Amino acid sequence: MSGIVSTSPVVGVLLATLALSACGSSTTDGVADVADEFYAALADHNGAAACALLAPATRSELEQSAGRPCPQAIVEERLPSPAGAGSVHVFNTASNVEYQGETTFLGLFDDGWKVTAAGCTARPPHPYDCTISGG
Repeated sequence: MSGIVSTSPVVGVLLATLALSACGSSTTDGVADVADEFYAALADHNGAAACALLAPATRSELEQSAGRPCPQAIVEERLPSPAGAGSVHVFNTASNVEYQGETTFLGLFDDGWKVTAAGCTARPPHPYDCTISGG
């Protein structure tokens, strides 16, 4: 009987760890899916679909700087498709997907993950330089 009692905390910790691991991979997959959908829409020249995946401030900034509606402006930016599979990093409600030579940033909103900046290149020690970004 004492053996059963002593293993209960271990089983509880194991189950909690498995549950948290499942949540983490689901979140990571969700971020990668949105980034992949965004670049697929751009490759198909589907500006409306790409704009639907932008964060509100990013969409607004793009429209203001281009002086055109988002679906037209985003296609005109000619963002290249990222090379290779992306490495996903999630930090609570912010995330990024690092591709070879390019990083895409996403934020978690009420309706899911949205692209906050794309076409970003690192410039250490300076901030990233992004083709598309929002306020």
